[in-house]
Amino acid sequence: MQLADRTLVFDNSTLGRSHRHLMTLEQGSIINLKRDLPEWTYQQYGREIKAYRRCLSR
Repeated sequence: MQLADRTLVFDNSTLGRSHRHLMTLEQGSIINLKRDLPEWTYQQYGREIKAYRRCLSR
């Protein structure tokens, strides 16, 4: 279920490292995705990441 028009996803899971922006979603679809994602992003956003990368490879 989509709850927001735009979602910004940040990672703060590394001790001693400032938070970092990982991805932006609009209407439930990724419009911006950084490289070197932590494992938890694939668990939470795996379907969206695959769809985004499929669109880029076309």
